[in-house]
Amino acid sequence: SVRAFKDAGVSYATAFNGIEAVEKAKSEKPALILLDIMMPGIDGFAVLNNLKKDPQTAKIPVWMLTNLPGQMNKELAASLGAVEYLVKSDNPPSKFIEKINLFLSSI
Repeated sequence: SVRAFKDAGVSYATAFNGIEAVEKAKSEKPALILLDIMMPGIDGFAVLNNLKKDPQTAKIPVWMLTNLPGQMNKELAASLGAVEYLVKSDNPPSKFIEKINLFLSSI
């Protein structure tokens, strides 16, 4: 949850729909994007596709962070360029923070 990021001192920005997510990615150039599949407007797969096709955002790593398990979703995310696919219900927020910090320290 967002509170876990705040409590851990992680800098973050949020978007309320897919279009806003793409716009913020272009303007803010984050080190990492966490993207849900279920979003208003365009879904996370479409957002991921848009991000990876745009030279301004193509190199930003994207992790899918969702409650939709399933190998097909995971494979689709990977084929579109997602670096990681994490199911929220399988991981407590502290685990996400740990993985994010480890990843960010390696880039």
